[in-house]
Amino acid sequence: MHKIQVIDSIMGSGKSTWMINYINSHPEQQYLIVVPYLSEVSRYMESTINISTFEPKSWDKSKIEDFKQLIIDRKNIITTHQLIKKIDEECLSLLQLQNYHLIIDEALDVVEKLDIMNDDLKIILNNNYITVSENGYVKWNNKNQDANTYNGDLFEDIKKYTTLNSLMIGSGNASKNTILIWNYPYKFFQCFNKCHILTYLWDGAIQKYYFKLHNIQYEHLSLQEGRLVPYNYYLDIAERKKYRSLITVLEDKKLNAIGNKTSRAMPLSSTWYSKHKNSDEMKILRNNLYNFFRHKAQTPMVDNMWGCYSDYQSKLKGKGYTGSNKTPCFVPINARGINEFQHKKSLAYMVDIHCDPFILNFFSLYGITVNKEAYSLSQLIQWIWRSQIRNEEPINLYIPSERMRKLLKDYLYF
Repeated sequence: MHKIQVIDSIMGSGKSTWMINYINSHPEQQYLIVVPYLSEVSRYMESTINISTFEPKSWDKSKIEDFKQLIIDRKNIITTHQLIKKIDEECLSLLQLQNYHLIIDEALDVVEKLDIMNDDLKIILNNNYITVSENGYVKWNNKNQDANTYNGDLFEDIKKYTTLNSLMIGSGNASKNTILIWNYPYKFFQCFNKCHILTYLWDGAIQKYYFKLHNIQYEHLSLQEGRLVPYNYYLDIAERKKYRSLITVLEDKKLNAIGNKTSRAMPLSSTWYSKHKNSDEMKILRNNLYNFFRHKAQTPMVDNMWGCYSDYQSKLKGKGYTGSNKTPCFVPINARGINEFQHKKSLAYMVDIHCDPFILNFFSLYGITVNKEAYSLSQLIQWIWRSQIRNEEPINLYIPSERMRKLLKDYLYF
């Protein structure tokens, strides 16, 4: 296969437009296009005017089965990140027989802690249903007769993951203190004649470290004046400069005090939210959020946008920014690749986001260090750029987290 090309350029720089123009200029190629959300499926379908495209549907079978049929029929396919995570061994075999050009809009979520109850994990470990290879891959123990006859959806999923080489030890060993980590099947990236990944702040993308773990080679590129060039940090700096005067970050000691770091505590992290969900601190945070929109930004609800961990949305909602189905104001903190909020003028990012420690420990186990600050910055920038800043229009921004505020300032002023 050709080397993967990672196009790392700021949102609004024209990555999707460049890619769509490429597709329309090369209709003879066969495409598999993967986007974050269904709304983006529609956008690509409407824009790729020189090819016929198909979206997997749930008719009389599952979407993944329809996806397989589209591959067999050699159709150009547009689908979501979520569906692609469900591929199985048959999908890989079918893709290898074709000649697809893979396009991934926004980096994939390629590594996750396996969601498994401790009791189920104990059954697997205590009965030796799995073994672990020297390089950390979990294998189903086919020599164990009980393992081959044990039924259950969870265990079937684990068998599937082991067949795909997508389950690895994250810590401990095969008998004690074990954490199992799901990896996207790395063989997927061997099935294509070309691959483009459209992203920004690649250094903060978990997919970068996943590629390193599985020795997947790629070219790191930027988009400059409509053409691909080798990635250059100074080109990115030049892009950042024009946004400095457009972003007004709230500097208010009283409203920001709740996010100031003290001793070893990490205020506004997910752990902090869990600990303080019914406390006076949460009431203070909600009052601060109301104060920002009502007295500092003074913008109507339609222009307001805020985000926190979804489990705690109800704890912070209030008059003037709760929103509605017709006028949504809450935007999940992991939002990316969507344009429906590009009219928003006043923003409040109410968290101090960190990479999952299980993921950090997993990579560390295999000698790979994730850039934690780049990860957090990437999440913040992606969220901010859902707003009208992507159209180079000014925004007001409340970030009570001292750490996240510093990351943004360092980004803007390098």
